[in-house]
Amino acid sequence: MHTLNLIKRVPASEKSRSVLVFVLLSVITVFSFGTRFAAFSISTREKRVTTDENVYFCIARQLKKDPLAYNTQGFVEHHSSPEGLPPYMFRPLFKHPPVYSYLVALSLKIFGTKPFAVIFVSLVFGCLTIPCVYLLSRSCCSRKVSLLAALLAASDPVSIICSQKIWLSTTLTFFVLLAVYFYIKGVQTHNPALFLWGGCSVGLAGLTKYPGFLTSISVLLSVYFYDRRTLKQPLFLISLFLPILMAVPWIFWNFHVYGGNYIYQFLGEHGFSVSVKSRIFILVLLACFFGAVILAAKRKKAGAEPGFQFKADHIRIIRPSVILFLAYFLLEPLMRGGSFSHFPQTTWFHADFIQEYGCLFYLRKLVEFSLLSVVAYAAFFMKTPEDARFLGWMKMNVIVYFIFYSLYGNYQSRYILMAIPFLMILGAHTWAFVFQKIMFMPQDVLKKLSYILWTGLLIVSLLKTVLININVSFINNMCYF
Repeated sequence: MHTLNLIKRVPASEKSRSVLVFVLLSVITVFSFGTRFAAFSISTREKRVTTDENVYFCIARQLKKDPLAYNTQGFVEHHSSPEGLPPYMFRPLFKHPPVYSYLVALSLKIFGTKPFAVIFVSLVFGCLTIPCVYLLSRSCCSRKVSLLAALLAASDPVSIICSQKIWLSTTLTFFVLLAVYFYIKGVQTHNPALFLWGGCSVGLAGLTKYPGFLTSISVLLSVYFYDRRTLKQPLFLISLFLPILMAVPWIFWNFHVYGGNYIYQFLGEHGFSVSVKSRIFILVLLACFFGAVILAAKRKKAGAEPGFQFKADHIRIIRPSVILFLAYFLLEPLMRGGSFSHFPQTTWFHADFIQEYGCLFYLRKLVEFSLLSVVAYAAFFMKTPEDARFLGWMKMNVIVYFIFYSLYGNYQSRYILMAIPFLMILGAHTWAFVFQKIMFMPQDVLKKLSYILWTGLLIVSLLKTVLININVSFINNMCYF
């Protein structure tokens, strides 16, 4: 008894806490790597491979022999019915930027043509997002909340599925997280040189897939709303142009191959399919954005502190609308997400359920994968604390990616992966924030009831996520989900 009391009285040193966090993150990351690779191996043996995976493997194998053979010629030649393939498969250059394919080619060169070499890039970057989420979360959250965010990121079904496939989604997401981390650390430590590393990371993200360049926009908006003094830093402004400079060789390569038709070709192969509902949805979001810009400008003119915050009055005004919005649009996915007998639909073909939710596909679909998505959404209607302003950066990234992909119209859960880690951070922070409020409740009965309900939400959400992973993610038997 005396020993136990003594242990309680001795506070853990900063070093021991850091070591414990390192060990926990390492265990979570290594465990994630092992389980995801095992699921990939099983699906490969049973020949459950998507078309995109075959395409990237064929391109990487070509690049291993000829670094300039960035096309799908090898895939088309071995396809049983090439006449059914989309037009971009017959182009002299593949439509996506080449970073991911070159990384897979490098993996093949190092490890050979074993299954491990093929999935190595997607798997490693997918698992590296876990410690990245922790590091990002530490900019605005405690160690415990950051560990919760990392755990949520490790158990996220969308991330697990994408890590088990030869897709570029996890590579894109990693570079996006890395970019935001460098920018935030640059602001935190007043070290402008880190902005250049952030710009380089954005360039790598954009050269993995074009939407990665959106990170420059989200960073610029984050700085405008929350850290406007950074706009006066020359290295920050230079960093915003770094991704464009990094893309110059790829742009010239396309112009060399396609000539003046490159822009037309690009727009044709990456065309938007925008419905009337999508246009209305985007217009509403843009109206909210420009309204926020006007409010921020008025605050600056009035001599207020730079940045934008929702005031209590604003929250009280919009709260009824928010409740109605959530009740109407999220009730059905909430019922599905809370049911232990329902799992998100998956298919090998582009089915009707993909279009079921329309322009709100991502907003609603993520709730089916995790009930804590609703908790993360609630963060957008709460005031960002002064000591956690980088939560605003997380929100801005989610908003930018959601707007883009909702406008894009080709709804697939894997596309929104680059926004999910930021949602995990927001969800963990909001859950912990409400939990802390519950702990300070004066009434014991209400406090205990709230504690049980709020802790139960987390447990139920994690249990449901585990079931989804066992029955859907690790089975790895799908292309669309």
